[in-house]
Amino acid sequence: MENSEKLHLPYIMPSQAQKHVTHNEAIRKLDAIVQLSAKSRELATPPNTPLAGDRYIIADNASGTWSNKSGQIAAWQDEGWHFYEPCEGWLAWLEDTKSIIVFAEGQWMTFSQSSNTSNTSNPLENLGINTTSDNINRFSVSSDASLFTHDGTDHRLNINKSSESQTASVLFQNDFSGKAEFGLLGDDHFGLKQSIDGSQWRTSAIFDKNSASVNFPNNAFNEHLMFNLLQDGGRFAGSPENPGTTAGNFIKPTYFTSYNGSTFIEGGKFTHNNSTFGGAATALDADTASLISKLKTTALSRRLGPEFYLTQVNAGTGTVAPLTTNAVTRHLLFVNITAPLWSHSTWGINVKAKSGSLAIAPDPTNLQYIDGELQSETLVLEPEDGWKQIVVVGQLNPMTSNDYNATLFRIYGSQGAQLLMALPFLIPANITPKPESYFGRIASIQSWR
Repeated sequence: MENSEKLHLPYIMPSQAQKHVTHNEAIRKLDAIVQLSAKSRELATPPNTPLAGDRYIIADNASGTWSNKSGQIAAWQDEGWHFYEPCEGWLAWLEDTKSIIVFAEGQWMTFSQSSNTSNTSNPLENLGINTTSDNINRFSVSSDASLFTHDGTDHRLNINKSSESQTASVLFQNDFSGKAEFGLLGDDHFGLKQSIDGSQWRTSAIFDKNSASVNFPNNAFNEHLMFNLLQDGGRFAGSPENPGTTAGNFIKPTYFTSYNGSTFIEGGKFTHNNSTFGGAATALDADTASLISKLKTTALSRRLGPEFYLTQVNAGTGTVAPLTTNAVTRHLLFVNITAPLWSHSTWGINVKAKSGSLAIAPDPTNLQYIDGELQSETLVLEPEDGWKQIVVVGQLNPMTSNDYNATLFRIYGSQGAQLLMALPFLIPANITPKPESYFGRIASIQSWR
């Protein structure tokens, strides 16, 4: 073997004369290719006045002295051009562009090109600029500012997610603790939320994807006009609503209609000045007591107030309008009258599974909240889950809607289920609920006429 395997350097053979010639040839080659730095790779013909030690990577379509040498390294050494063929993986620094290139698959290319030759969808797995990237933050930058600019016309930053229930957002942090976030936050409505500690978040604004209207979930209720369009005030004691604190007999609401053979009966009663919370009148049953304890925060407000009934809905045996969730099929329990409906009204109700299980389906065209949190998936209720308040903020387009909704509440029951409901309301305005703040009794206009 007369030459080395990798760099093809000549060996000094045994009993060779003129050993210095072979040695100097190897030194010359090493001087040209070790720590390779080329003036350019843009020239296809030799420069007119090269300097000793100048090296070039010959461009395509080479001519003159460089003819048929494209891609090779041309070094001006000992007053002449010497040519060296690169090998796979060689690196070179380009002095004119201040960049590093690599010889891969028979050609010189940039690092990103070389990574991209076998897998066009994943050039680099991680990149850290002045900091360390990881498997979560695959692209990390530590800098006072970052610039993304146009390449002649527009510039758009795309943040893509895999499905509607995922998140595509911009998160703002203080010492790596989240403080504000905006984007598609677990659904396809554009939202803005904030946090005081990085763990508990409150939604500040929601831009509805269907109507483009804006809702502010944490606005106080008293900032809005509120009265109940239901003539009985949701008290289930007949219409018009009694202007006093007492309620007569339980009267099934006319605005709700049984479905699938369900039946409506009295399910309990809130009594004014009840003894459960320190008064002298009849004690409350357990279901009513737990409801008023959720809606009111003081013993006095839980003891005194206009009386109202709970309605118990017993599931029938019909099988129309099924809904299967978690391998359990339930059926719609009731519907409502098809009276004209304001396009931007708000309706709500308190519900509890007394027995069996319930499924509350989200409203496909409006914003539906459960206990002040925007609902995106079907919620299953068991008796141990207690009372939940459903509030739907209407987002109907007055130009395209049919001006009524036969299923203001999409509540489904398992076979033999018993639903308790209380204090329904219909308000002719959009009023967005907020967490841990609940609608209680909302008086009808009838009580003040």
